[in-house]
Amino acid sequence: MMMTWRNRSIDTLSVPELRRALDDAINEIAWSRAAPSSAAFFYALLLGFSAGAIVAAAAALTFSAFA
Repeated sequence: MMMTWRNRSIDTLSVPELRRALDDAINEIAWSRAAPSSAAFFYALLLGFSAGAIVAAAAALTFSAFA
């Protein structure tokens, strides 16, 4: 498997370009480890929909009590 960086083979990169490629790889690894998992996203999404439903139900009950 040929490794590339910015659509160039790593075999053709200069030393400064190799350093930048390594820095990019390290930053990508750090970012991907810090990103939330899909389970955490689903939990937050479910919590948001539930909170919205509770607010909508409370508003409907409040307005129906005064109407």
